[in-house]
Amino acid sequence: MVLACRSSKEEEEESEWIIKRCAHIGIRVTRIFYENIGLRSVPDKAHFILAEETLEDDWEWDLINFFKNESSIHLFLNEERKHIIDNLVHDFLQQPESTRQSMLSRVEQHLRDHNWLLYGCHLNKRAHYDQSFQGLSKTSFGYLDFSKLWIKASAGEDE
Repeated sequence: MVLACRSSKEEEEESEWIIKRCAHIGIRVTRIFYENIGLRSVPDKAHFILAEETLEDDWEWDLINFFKNESSIHLFLNEERKHIIDNLVHDFLQQPESTRQSMLSRVEQHLRDHNWLLYGCHLNKRAHYDQSFQGLSKTSFGYLDFSKLWIKASAGEDE
């Protein structure tokens, strides 16, 4: 079996853990990196994929984008599975918030029930910085935006 992942320290460590666990029960797994084969080639070369998705502040919009965008999970699904997801989120934008959340839950449950997507964990990462950093904000993808950063002098320091 072949596992595809990004060439990053975190995913290399996680994929190594998966490979060792599989070897322990007699399943031989090799690893390939997206960067070496091209993302669009992954479905043809890998049996399973290690990936993560960072949601924007507007998580509803980001999840619908994740389910519908051709460069996301759609890349790894056949036409029949894409059609099922499309039907589950049909008229998403015309629905009230409670219905939209229910629709997204149905898609996630369908993915889980059919093992198309196995959730490892949901992380809510938070970083804590010195209080003298002012103007620090996050981008929609969770990265720090340093463009408006300024450092406030501590009380008693010469300015």
